[in-house]
Amino acid sequence: MQMLTGCNLFLCLSDIFVLYQRIGDAITSYSDAAASMDCNTVALDNSLLLLKNIGLISYSTQEINKPEKGINSQVTFSAFLKDQLPKIYRPFYDFLYAQQKTYDEETGLFWISRNSIPFQYSGLVMISDSVGLISCPTGNRIFLLDYTFNLGTKVIPGLKAAPAITLTELKNTLAIKDEIGEKAEKLALAFEKKILLKKEIKKDPIQISPIDVTAGYDIASYLTPQSTSPDKFIEVKSCKNNSYAFFISHNELETAKRKRKSFFLYLYNRDEHSFTVFQDPYVTVFSNENWLREPQIYKVQTLLGEKPIDQLDTNKQ
Repeated sequence: MQMLTGCNLFLCLSDIFVLYQRIGDAITSYSDAAASMDCNTVALDNSLLLLKNIGLISYSTQEINKPEKGINSQVTFSAFLKDQLPKIYRPFYDFLYAQQKTYDEETGLFWISRNSIPFQYSGLVMISDSVGLISCPTGNRIFLLDYTFNLGTKVIPGLKAAPAITLTELKNTLAIKDEIGEKAEKLALAFEKKILLKKEIKKDPIQISPIDVTAGYDIASYLTPQSTSPDKFIEVKSCKNNSYAFFISHNELETAKRKRKSFFLYLYNRDEHSFTVFQDPYVTVFSNENWLREPQIYKVQTLLGEKPIDQLDTNKQ
C-alpha cells in the first residue's frame, strides 16, 4: 500500500468541525489554532492537514485561511468528509477493502479484523467510523458499510479430480469453470431479484461469494417482507443436462446442514436455461437416496503422530 502520513491520530469529528469554524475568525495562524483548541499537537497537525487535503482550508506555516462561504452545519460537514475521504485517501480504503472479509448474517454486512489495520492508520479508522464509511463497535470487528467499494480477488473453486493434464489445459479448464460459475451466479442473482419483487420484498439480494469464500453459500437474501436481516442463503450450482450433476464442498454441505430450511440450492441447467430450486437440500438432495453422491477428494494424514516407518527416506538414498 502507498504509505500515507499524518493518519495515526485526529481530533474527534466534532472538534475538527469546531476547528474549521474558528478558522478565519479566532484562528488565522498555527499558534492561534494551538491556543484555541488546547489539544494534542499531533492530532491538531493531522486535522489541519486533513482539512487542507480535502480543500476546505489553505494552510501554511504563516497563516491559515478558508473561503468566505464555508460549511456551517456539522451534518453537512460530516457528509462532505464522507464524500471526500475515499478520494483523498484512496490507498487506505483500497487497502481496507482488500483485507480478508467475513459476512455477518445478523447485520448483513461484511467485516474485517481490526488487527489487520496498521497502527499508523488508526486515525483514519476513527474518522471513517465517525462519518459513516465504516462501523467500529466494541470488539475486533470493523464493518464495511459499502461492500461494493472493492470486491477484491475472485477465488476459483476446486475442480473434480481428472486424468493428468498439462498446466495449460488445467488453466483453460479452470478459466472455463470459473466463467460458468460466475455466469450462473449472475443469473441466480437476477432470478432472486424477480422472486423478491413478486413477494413484494423491497430489499436486494447480496452476492457473497466474490467477497467471503468461506461463507458456505453464494447469495444472501430474504424470505419475507418482515425480514430485517438476511434469512435466506442460496448456493448456486450449474449443470449441463438432466442428470443434474454438480460438485459441492464440505463447507457448503455443513452450512446446508446447519441452516436447513433457510438454505436453498439454485441449480441452473445450462441446456434448458432454467433454475430448479431446492429448499433444505441437505434433506431433499444430499440425504435423498435418489441422488448419487461420489467422493472426489480425500484428506489423508497419519494417525501415528510421527513419521510413518513404511516410507522411502530420500535422505538415505
